[in-house]
Amino acid sequence: MYINIAGNTLQELIENAKNIPMEAMSNFMSREKTWAIHVGAYGRSYGSLDQKKCRLKFQFLKFLGQVQLESPDVLLMILFDYSSDIHPDSAALIEEYPDVPCYLARVLSRGGMREVILSGAVLKNRKTDNQKLGVKEI
Repeated sequence: MYINIAGNTLQELIENAKNIPMEAMSNFMSREKTWAIHVGAYGRSYGSLDQKKCRLKFQFLKFLGQVQLESPDVLLMILFDYSSDIHPDSAALIEEYPDVPCYLARVLSRGGMREVILSGAVLKNRKTDNQKLGVKEI
């Protein structure tokens, strides 16, 4: 099931999320499925306290399974779009700019390329990785 909800404000996003038919969410809310909600933003970052405040606003989503922050079965992402010049203060809290576009979406795929790329860039790993691949150093 594809979930993608938008709002011009955080409050509008919450209202739109409340209108998701529960039968559409039932596959994700079973006791067998682990879940997590991550909070992110384009154009700024939020501390853990702000992220928690945002997650609490979505308590009406009644997941039955356990929360699992690392590799959950169901991952929902709340994104704030600060990419325009409307909100120049990057230290502002979530509540201070409720008029930024917001999105709630289910993450369908997560990749591990970040770890692959970083492992190739770390000098201490490069020698052992080359040995495993059979690459001879000059």
